[in-house]
Amino acid sequence: LSQRTPVEYAWRKAMSLDMMLEGDVLPGDIVMVGDMDSSGPKRMIMVLSVEPERRCFYGALVTNELSLATADALILEPEETDLPYRIAVLADLAGYFWFVQIDQRLGAINEKILHSIIDVYAGGENEFQYSRRGVPLQYPRWDLRWPKLQAEAQLLRKLEWDCLNKRENDDIIPPVIDPEIVNYLTNGGISVEKLEVSTRGFSPSCIEYYLESLNISILRAYPTLFSPKSFGNKMTVKHANEKKEDWLLRLTKEDGWQIAPFVIIVGNGTPRYERLRYRGKRVECIYQLVGG
Repeated sequence: LSQRTPVEYAWRKAMSLDMMLEGDVLPGDIVMVGDMDSSGPKRMIMVLSVEPERRCFYGALVTNELSLATADALILEPEETDLPYRIAVLADLAGYFWFVQIDQRLGAINEKILHSIIDVYAGGENEFQYSRRGVPLQYPRWDLRWPKLQAEAQLLRKLEWDCLNKRENDDIIPPVIDPEIVNYLTNGGISVEKLEVSTRGFSPSCIEYYLESLNISILRAYPTLFSPKSFGNKMTVKHANEKKEDWLLRLTKEDGWQIAPFVIIVGNGTPRYERLRYRGKRVECIYQLVGG
């Protein structure tokens, strides 16, 4: 794979990792997925559906070990996937994964093949599937594939564990973080007029600090900013040479990462993307432009 030239897709802006992880993940992509702590093995996954607002996707396990293909799998040719070898999509081994778990996009399939794979997962039949299915599973004592398939299923559960346990949390879409609010409040307060967007973020960990300087008009104008549903980091210790605004911005990011592995930061500068580690886990910062 490292020796091949990635295929260019006309419907995408770029094939770079940064562009992909900023939201350019589409159903039909074949991606390499790693564990949240990056310590375990990786697996190829076929993206079946995407939840961009939660930055996660639902995907099925892909393997080049064609002998593992069962009647619930589809075997695809290299010209159908942009991969240099045949693969089997194990539609019955599927799960949810974060965008930040993607290490590389390997290839993609067309819409017709994608629908066929989804039909297999849903128990449907169509003409494309007839010559693509693997050998049906037999009883465990007769079929030598069982141990390998069970091991792959166990690994898949490990890869999806974090996303599976957090994606349905009502608070999973964290507040958008606005560094300007932190700067204004830290450096002498802010007028109500400055807080133009009520959905801009505020860290639960910073409330104790800010309540000493906020005036009653701000509290009345933006009650949701100062009524967190959960407690934050209990004022993580400030680094010796860290400015107060940088410290509070760091706390705000860390609060978001406790809910989901991503935070969105707004501003008027150049948009960029950061992949980081927080408490040993993969996390990301997505920067978005606001205003003019």
